Amino acid sequence: MVQTKIPLSQVAEEAWESYVPDTPYLSGGTLNYAKYKKIGKTVHYRIKYTLSGANISGPASFSLPVAAHADYAQSDYEPIGTVILRDTGVNGVTAHAMWATGQYIAIRIMKADSTYVTNVTNVSSAVPFTWGSGDQIYIQGTYEAA
Repeated sequence: MVQTKIPLSQVAEEAWESYVPDTPYLSGGTLNYAKYKKIGKTVHYRIKYTLSGANISGPASFSLPVAAHADYAQSDYEPIGTVILRDTGVNGVTAHAMWATGQYIAIRIMKADSTYVTNVTNVSSAVPFTWGSGDQIYIQGTYEAA
């Protein structure tokens, strides 16, 4: 059996880095974690945010940890992540992280206006449900760095 020693410096390189995203329409909740890993020009990220009540005052959005490639500037409907919106004690709703403005992602859900799911709407204080204490937002995704 061949044993290979991995230098501690290399192990540290493999760890995900924490960051504090800007959350312009969220207040009073808890950022449980926001982490990312950049490998070359690929950025993987994940966020967990717990609300302390109905503290969403506009479209729920988060800043990204690393500047995104310029291709994304015109793509406000391009999904770059999966989101679970957890209404504690009730259920969860699947949503998407999509480009918003600048280096922000907005959380958007699909809604049915007729027979088909056709529209995308921003998550807000009452969409997809009225937020309460303990409700959670889970986000994970991947995008290309600048």
